[in-house]
Amino acid sequence: TFYFTINHVVEKTITDNNKLTTSYLVEQLDLSQYEQFANDASENDTYYKLQSELTQLLNANKFHYLYITTSPKDSSTTNSILVDSGDLTSEDTYQLGEEAVDFDYAFLLQQFEETDIYTELSYTADWGSYLSTYAPLRNAQGDIFAILSMDEEVPFIEAIQKDYLVTVLPIVIVLIVIICGLIILSIYFFMAKSLRPIEGMRIATKHLEAGAMNKALTQLSQVKLNSNDDIATFGQDFT
Repeated sequence: TFYFTINHVVEKTITDNNKLTTSYLVEQLDLSQYEQFANDASENDTYYKLQSELTQLLNANKFHYLYITTSPKDSSTTNSILVDSGDLTSEDTYQLGEEAVDFDYAFLLQQFEETDIYTELSYTADWGSYLSTYAPLRNAQGDIFAILSMDEEVPFIEAIQKDYLVTVLPIVIVLIVIICGLIILSIYFFMAKSLRPIEGMRIATKHLEAGAMNKALTQLSQVKLNSNDDIATFGQDFT
């Protein structure tokens, strides 16, 4: 439980921070220019201007990926790249009209009906842990015409998990063992105290069997019957 609580706090902190960052990025965009370009997208001067501005935002904030998508051109794809930041000559940079991997435009539109910004924490063998944050780009009428996507590597989540396993978890286990030990000792002393009168009556019975009535009475007088349980009732009847 403690482990999952730590994970939840860390993830929520990172998520809230990325939501604020994404909101800031949307404010830096010229939405009217993006909407005009989305209506007639081509590799023209506007495209290279927007791509350069988005790349500047990427470099200034040190994100892994920062790109803008629109609705898919047809049913065979789930999205269509409008502008991707980065080096356009690199294979890691999407070109105009390409389909972004692991990106469902229709799914995100559904999420935006309930939240202003949607986040998703994922893990891959190539990237490790990374957080994807999505924000809608709306026109003056409030309609969504594109989506801003930001991917950020968050390897420190794994570091926190490993640190927990190495340092915190052993302490938690030791505390659990100590608590269990104290509980067992408490039960032992309680049972020993509760059963002590029976031992006294057993010794008294031995004296009676041997005909030593005085010793039996002396032993019984030493038995403390302060409780109101069955043992006390039996002891009182015995005397």
